[in-house]
Amino acid sequence: MIGLTAVFLILTGVCWYAALVHLVAGLRHAFNRLHLLFALLALLIGVVTLEQVFLHRASTAVEYVEAARAMVRVGSVIYALLAWFAFVYTSAIGRAVPLALTIAYAAMMVVNELQPAGLLFAELPRLAPLTLPWGEQVASLAEPQFSRAAIVYWLLHLANFGYILFQCRQQYRRGQHSQAIALGISTALLLLTVVVNVLITAAGLHSVYATSFGFVAMVMLMVLYLSGEESYQTVVAQASDGIFLATNGGRCIEANAAAARMVGYSQSELVGMNVADLIVLRERRRLEPDIAALAAGGALRRQVTLRRKDGSECVADLSVRALSDGRFLGLARDVTEQNRIYAALLSLAETAPVADNIDFMRRCARGIAEMFDRRFALIGLTNADGSRIRTLAVWDGDQHAEDFEYPVADTPCAELRNERQRLIGTGAWQSYPNSGWLAQRHFETYFGAALLGADGRKIGVIAVCDTRPTPVEPECRPILGVFASRISAELDRASVHAELRRLTTTLEARVAARTAELADLNKELEAYSYSVSHDLRAPVRAIAGFSGILLNEHDTELDQVCRKYLERIHASAGHMNSLIDGMLLLSRVSHQSLRREPVDLTAIAQHEIGLLHEREPARTVEAICTPGLVENGDARLLTILLHNLLENAWKYTARAEHAAIEFSREPPASQCVYYVRDNGVGFDMDSAARLFEPFQRLHSQAEFSGTGIGLATVARIVQRHGGRIWAQAEKGHGATFYFTLGQQSADESTAHDVS
Repeated sequence: MIGLTAVFLILTGVCWYAALVHLVAGLRHAFNRLHLLFALLALLIGVVTLEQVFLHRASTAVEYVEAARAMVRVGSVIYALLAWFAFVYTSAIGRAVPLALTIAYAAMMVVNELQPAGLLFAELPRLAPLTLPWGEQVASLAEPQFSRAAIVYWLLHLANFGYILFQCRQQYRRGQHSQAIALGISTALLLLTVVVNVLITAAGLHSVYATSFGFVAMVMLMVLYLSGEESYQTVVAQASDGIFLATNGGRCIEANAAAARMVGYSQSELVGMNVADLIVLRERRRLEPDIAALAAGGALRRQVTLRRKDGSECVADLSVRALSDGRFLGLARDVTEQNRIYAALLSLAETAPVADNIDFMRRCARGIAEMFDRRFALIGLTNADGSRIRTLAVWDGDQHAEDFEYPVADTPCAELRNERQRLIGTGAWQSYPNSGWLAQRHFETYFGAALLGADGRKIGVIAVCDTRPTPVEPECRPILGVFASRISAELDRASVHAELRRLTTTLEARVAARTAELADLNKELEAYSYSVSHDLRAPVRAIAGFSGILLNEHDTELDQVCRKYLERIHASAGHMNSLIDGMLLLSRVSHQSLRREPVDLTAIAQHEIGLLHEREPARTVEAICTPGLVENGDARLLTILLHNLLENAWKYTARAEHAAIEFSREPPASQCVYYVRDNGVGFDMDSAARLFEPFQRLHSQAEFSGTGIGLATVARIVQRHGGRIWAQAEKGHGATFYFTLGQQSADESTAHDVS
């Protein structure tokens, strides 16, 4: 018997160890029902496993019946507890079934005590020895006569298992898959061992009572799962945010330590309270629609004010969601301090600077005192050698006080020479007994920060003091730093503003001098234009005229070589005259006044294309002009712009088999983008950098005639209108010139552009 006994003793030890572990876990988590129920369940399973030893060591039928009676007694309690464990584990709603099963098992226990042969047997059974594979002999039943009560008892087990598996199914449907599977598999194993044991016994086969193995397997599986659940509970317990679970009526059934600390209650005090009672009365009516939506399966996310146990208030970000089983899961984060900081920083941000800075500094002094809930605050500037501080603003009690000056030595402000901040929560005046105003007022608290100039030099201090001790919270330093940075920035702004005022006093003289320079430059440009139009054009005109006379009137007297030379002279003079016209046009475009008015670009384009057709009637060109293109601009300059772009398109499509020119605009965007497109010879985009520069051409004079001034003039006109121009092209496949006549277009092309 030592082998089988050892097995049952080991199984008993495993169950009792699991019971101990979960008993401790249940007590540590404020008497968690799930852990305590499982601990009791594992303890009793260990007891019934130990009873197996006595059952199989029985030498007489009476001993066997008594051992079986004890097993039924403990087993009935186990099965009743199993129903309640499933009820708690699956968060079932109705208690009727577990209660009915408990009553039924209690009745079975009574029958078990009253029957002479116990619940299972109609009469004393006959025993037969069973030899195990390793040679050990144990007591076993030989042709047992089971009572009708035993059949009812087994059917009761089936009902119990049915209830547990049904609750597992419901739990799985609610999305708690891992929990449902863990309990479902454990219950199925136990059910399997019970059914196998009953069938073997009913068939008259000799076997060891196997139900205990199913019980132990269930314990081990649930221990594995609940260990993970224990880790989850540990995370919840250690969470910095408040977490609570409530019934659909709002009664709190579980809360972690953070939730208890937030409202000043213990965890046991919170359990049973109505969560709505923690919300201040003035906000409950506002929350009624949200609570109604929550009950309908929605979620509540709102900032609410909670009343603590001591009567004080705190603000929390509350997030509550309805679970599928009707309960509410809530998360609360204390944002009281954050809101206070936010309000102070918002007030600081909304504090607009003023010309003399006095009002700004006073508002900052009051704001930082209220931020820290202290009575005294000052803002001061150090003198040149840093030995004294003169205050710019002082807040004392509930009003602004007179400014004063004090020596830096023997005060906490002296420490700010080497530190950015100095925070003393208690005993400030005792630490600096010779500090003058600090010691005279018996200030316990001193929170100070250095004010830094733009160059990093310390130019002053900001300090908050009070006669009450103040804990140095983690957020104190960043808040003090924000105020110090804002005030330092304002002092820098005031310094720059003063410098600007000084510079402004000489601005009129500088503007007058610059205006005179521009006037001189304009005169020089006018003189240049006059020289070009008269002094330079006259000899060019003479060369062109006399060469033309020789060609026309002395044609017969000239040989072929002379005629060729004269034709080249005459053509070059004409080209030079075109260059002069282009230069004059470019100069006028750059300096003539700009008068904006609505201009019909479509009409101008159609007119220019008509002139081109009249000049070359033999050419067939498909010209498309989108109607209704009207833009505010200078009509004269825009006519020159379109003339040059359309003339270029006409010129460079001369070799195209089916020439086409289009003037239109891109689909509406943030700004109108117009374009002139052709299917001419195009150009290489690598050379496009020179496209809008004067006298720069991408094609030789022999290929296409021109001066190189047209696109430069177009670019200058676009610039005068505050717009942009850029081009896209492919050699042999035409070109497109885009331009705007206002602010820079948001839809820029990656192509070359000039602005």
